[in-house]
Amino acid sequence: MNTLQLPPEFLPKPVKSEISPRKIAIAYDQSDQSDATFAKAIRDGFLLPTDDIHIVHITDQDRDWSHLWGTTMSGGATYMVPIEGEREHTSTDISASFASNLLNELKMVLVKNGFQKVTVDSIVGNPKNSIVDYCIDCRPDMLLCSSRGFGSIKGAILGSVSSYLVRHCPCPVMIVKLTDEELAERKKFEGVKKRNFALVSDICHEKSSS
Repeated sequence: MNTLQLPPEFLPKPVKSEISPRKIAIAYDQSDQSDATFAKAIRDGFLLPTDDIHIVHITDQDRDWSHLWGTTMSGGATYMVPIEGEREHTSTDISASFASNLLNELKMVLVKNGFQKVTVDSIVGNPKNSIVDYCIDCRPDMLLCSSRGFGSIKGAILGSVSSYLVRHCPCPVMIVKLTDEELAERKKFEGVKKRNFALVSDICHEKSSS
């Protein structure tokens, strides 16, 4: 069930270029920093409409994601995630479900804005190792990631993750630096994602109560 409705202006339209198509992997973590990085890469021509774009989101299997919905999941409490059958799932699974929906919406926005080839992947695992493994398997010409906030909505582990990626990824890694102004510009879209986090949580609560 797709619960998101992102407007086309969530990401800018691409810059036209005659550069040959490239395969570019993008590490995306749902944060304003990641959105700002995405927008800057498109606006400044780092990402072109002819590129083969692979967006990957890693849901950290070792984090408790229940804070995203204002829900306390004490004592190992679980909720039902409506997209994966009948087994019960933890807050990590719920976050992964939302991430999957969000990635599909990003893909739709990119296609509407003229990008020709977009692939999205949502993975549960360790962010450092999973992104490196993804690049080994995907074999992109470049990995693009943010210089701030990687790893979670309020993450503070980017430094260790980005330096690890630079050292271990089999491809060049572009770390995009952001200004305070570029981050502030994303605030106008903050409510879109927050409302849909709440909607995913409500669906899971309804499923767990039925």
